[in-house]
Amino acid sequence: MNPMKFVPTQSWLTPLVMLLSSSAVIAQNVPPQPRVAAAAAGTIVLTPFEISSAKDNGYAATESLAGTRLRTELRDIGASLSILTPEFMRDLGVNSFDQALLYTPSVDASEGDNTDNGRASGNQMRFGTGQSYSIRGFNTNAGNQSASHDFFTALDPADNYNLERVTLSLGPNALLIGVGNPQGTAVTSTKRAILTRRKFDVQTQFDTNGSRRAAFDFNQPLLKDKLGIRLNALHDEAREFRKYEGKNQERITLSVAAKPWADTKLTLNHEGYSLGTNAASLTWGFDSAALRWAAAGKPAITFVPIPSWTTTATYVDAAGNRIPVARGVADEDGFVDARTDFDPNLVLNQNTGNSQTWVVGLNVPNPMMNLRYQANLANATFSGQNNAFIHSKDPWATFGLAKDAYLYGGTWDEPSNKQHGRWSQFLVEQKLAENLFLEMGANLALHKQTMDTTNFISVSIDPNRYLPDRSLNPGYLVPFATANAQQRPVKNRTAEYRATLSYELDLTKRHRWFGLHNFSGLWQHTRNDAEQEVTGLSNLASVSLPATAATGWSGDVLNGANAVGFRAYFVNGNVPILPDLIQAKNNIPLLNSYGKLVGYSANEQAPINLRAMTRLNVLKSKFLDDAISLGWQARWFDNRLVTVVGYRQDMTKSFGVPTVRNVVHPEIPGSATDLLKRSFSPASAVEYNPNPSIVSDGLTRTYGGVYHALSWLSLTYSRSSNFLPVTNASWVNALGQPAPNSAGKTVDYGFRLSLLQNKLSVGLSKFETSAANQARNANASVGPTRSILTRLRTYKLAGDPYFADLAAAGDYPVDTGNVSDTWSYVATGYEMNIVFNPSRNWRISLSGSENENVLGDHLLAVGAYLYTNSKYQGLGTWKKFAAELRKIEAGQRSSIFSLNPTIPADVTLAAADALFLEQQIAAQEGSYLDDQALNGVTTSRAGKYAFNGLITRSFFEGRLKGWSTGVNFRWRSPGNIGYERIKNSAGAPVGNLDVTRPLNGKESWDVGAMIAHTRRIFGNVNLRLQLNIQNLPNWQTPQLVRTGYDTNAIYGTTNALVGTNWQLRRPRNFILTSTFEF
Repeated sequence: MNPMKFVPTQSWLTPLVMLLSSSAVIAQNVPPQPRVAAAAAGTIVLTPFEISSAKDNGYAATESLAGTRLRTELRDIGASLSILTPEFMRDLGVNSFDQALLYTPSVDASEGDNTDNGRASGNQMRFGTGQSYSIRGFNTNAGNQSASHDFFTALDPADNYNLERVTLSLGPNALLIGVGNPQGTAVTSTKRAILTRRKFDVQTQFDTNGSRRAAFDFNQPLLKDKLGIRLNALHDEAREFRKYEGKNQERITLSVAAKPWADTKLTLNHEGYSLGTNAASLTWGFDSAALRWAAAGKPAITFVPIPSWTTTATYVDAAGNRIPVARGVADEDGFVDARTDFDPNLVLNQNTGNSQTWVVGLNVPNPMMNLRYQANLANATFSGQNNAFIHSKDPWATFGLAKDAYLYGGTWDEPSNKQHGRWSQFLVEQKLAENLFLEMGANLALHKQTMDTTNFISVSIDPNRYLPDRSLNPGYLVPFATANAQQRPVKNRTAEYRATLSYELDLTKRHRWFGLHNFSGLWQHTRNDAEQEVTGLSNLASVSLPATAATGWSGDVLNGANAVGFRAYFVNGNVPILPDLIQAKNNIPLLNSYGKLVGYSANEQAPINLRAMTRLNVLKSKFLDDAISLGWQARWFDNRLVTVVGYRQDMTKSFGVPTVRNVVHPEIPGSATDLLKRSFSPASAVEYNPNPSIVSDGLTRTYGGVYHALSWLSLTYSRSSNFLPVTNASWVNALGQPAPNSAGKTVDYGFRLSLLQNKLSVGLSKFETSAANQARNANASVGPTRSILTRLRTYKLAGDPYFADLAAAGDYPVDTGNVSDTWSYVATGYEMNIVFNPSRNWRISLSGSENENVLGDHLLAVGAYLYTNSKYQGLGTWKKFAAELRKIEAGQRSSIFSLNPTIPADVTLAAADALFLEQQIAAQEGSYLDDQALNGVTTSRAGKYAFNGLITRSFFEGRLKGWSTGVNFRWRSPGNIGYERIKNSAGAPVGNLDVTRPLNGKESWDVGAMIAHTRRIFGNVNLRLQLNIQNLPNWQTPQLVRTGYDTNAIYGTTNALVGTNWQLRRPRNFILTSTFEF
């Protein structure tokens, strides 16, 4: 589903330069502080390249590296930063920074959006790291955003167990993220060895979902002030409210710090990790087909299978008895003589192609079946389009399933998303001379991931009384779901090297208004290697069967006729272990032992010899980036004005790979000489092209300032940019072209207040952030196109001479399953932060935002493809094909198709294919025009307004000494759930979207609570027990996130505006955390 797209190194910033760069709001605004030169207790500050969280004041950080890449007080940083301190994340009771970021401005959970059917399901979020959120309304391909460890590229999903703090930089920045997503990046600070004191913490956590977690943090100086070691370890079994949803983690991080000389510090950080994740969208399974079927009276196939029941045939049961007509059908003899007698509303489809399927959940002697000639339910039509991604508000009731049913592949023994890897950092910090510092760093990282994308979210009902071999079907009228077998092995490697030189020049000796000036320079080299395979399950034995239109088989090993899919039945509401490719590979010997498929005839009863193989050309790319940046931060007029100017240049190259399909399968006769009988080569066997496919140079700038107008008032301004070149040369659009470079820009300005003797800090900023040509997966935008090409290939298979040179599946860029395109957006709005500490007993953090993200030019390549006609492609060409098939139906010969209009079977086929093409053409053109109508409007599900809060009260004396209580909340205004459609002269909403008439959902709240107690239990051992309650009111009503028009009156009224997508709420969860400090 998702093409692999890695994020190049998050170019950490040229020291100083970005200081005010990005904009006026800091997640925690802090009052003016005197410049701190001395080291805080518990750390040795050798250079400007490190900070200590010991200086944080509760939820308010006092200094940061993320503003300038050097230690800088937050009052002098104009960048839009949200800093999550350890205390902030602790009081929320969360272990992943993406959960904490939801309590900061302009950040929202990412459960999908409404730009297309695929993203509406939220299913693409399963392809990422599991840390999904949007920044200023910008989503990414898989939901996760750019992230870095200590300004090095992060390939792994982060966990709080080894983090000192997390900083989110909002918007593009030429110096902090010169190459990266324009919406911003999350920068994590790894816990480093402390040279001055011993530290040992042990933390355990349990919740009512069954989660279990244990982590420890051990720091030991080996030679005081000279050598220290720190070890962090984690065992985590996170569980959600649905069975098998969650993740398992085993992680360990080692940090060694040494100060061999007074002016030198060495740091080595290394982490190894292993994760198993089963992720699921909160958008539940879809019952589109079942809704239509139920509204049509629940017709069924009660006669034995026959090759075609869409035309007149003999309809009898297994005993040879005739079949009574469906209820309500008027017929002379009362028995089925035609399709309209048993399916008067035409809601059943017949599967006329070979469909090799592993069936689970039924008690059958042979679960390997060929479902050719079986019936299935047709999807409902909403807003004039046949759509599988539709469901009712209560779909689980339709099928008798539990609301917490997990409809994805993956178990705890074999999770659907396995990740393991390691990364190592080595840092040298050196004072060269007075005020002259050098940092050199290196980062090597390896990340391997195996993603099984199998899902069973489209649930249907089996209307077949008989199995393909005419035996009774134990799954008759039982809910089931089918899935295609697909697995994506991923391997990413990165090597980064950087050097930063910083010099501070004091010009106050010349004049006090000239102030301090920091100059910095950065050189950085990055190499990222990324590869991804798409693996499926094929039956080698069926490849050699006679390949004709009548048999339905294909000599192409990768053709869909030879692929094996999965079907799971939910008998009596029971959800079996859902099969995925992992389960299939583990069971290949057993499945092969069944010998042959259960099928209608000897032709369909193919022998079985299953093999997992690479079904598409490998996605493999090498990305090189050499970057230099220069920065100048200046303090003027007794530090009243702080300015920053930054410049960065990136020189990038992307190398792709050729198409290589040369894996020979000896079990298939002719595989050594016939390309179609081979599969694609694995990534390890494919070499890079010698010359780069893409060469890009990027020049980006940052400049801005902070003006401390009064002791309590500061004004900020910044303007910055960045760019994201095409890093994966194997990823192309529908025209076969690589995507253009993505560019980001932002302008931010605002003010900050420090009031009530610096106890109250208020920040407000206005921003305009744009992202041009963001590359994303466009598969969902060309689904009908792929269906059309697949149907046309049946004529090539049948030997029609006109289609002799029609390319095989996957040879056109549009049907590779990894086609890309670009989207452009502009986000505007305001961000507010308030930190109020009226006394040491209170911690109050409030934030809010007004954010409107508007869609600009998008899907330009898809549009060019659709409206450019060639021999086999383009809307005009497909309309011509449909017209030619209609000629055959009318008894005329076609100049294209070789079907004979005098043969009834050919006429029937022509009529069916003409209808199919017309429906797919209408769906493709309609969805594209709907997409284009969205230019200039918002498509985000997130509401325009947001307000967040975390408030805690601690007691330090009296009867409640040691106790703390708190509350956290998030409020979102109603979000966009669609647009009305333009009506025709009869008043029917059958036109394209009318963006002048938006539809909004309802506001949403999320409320939690915390209570904690801290006490000394013996000696120097302290224990903190903390209980967090998520979703305190236990709100369970699903939230409406998408609407559509009921074209066929499924709910009773034709073209009524109804809800089509709903999102679950996670039920109340109690989390108990215990922390021992030794």
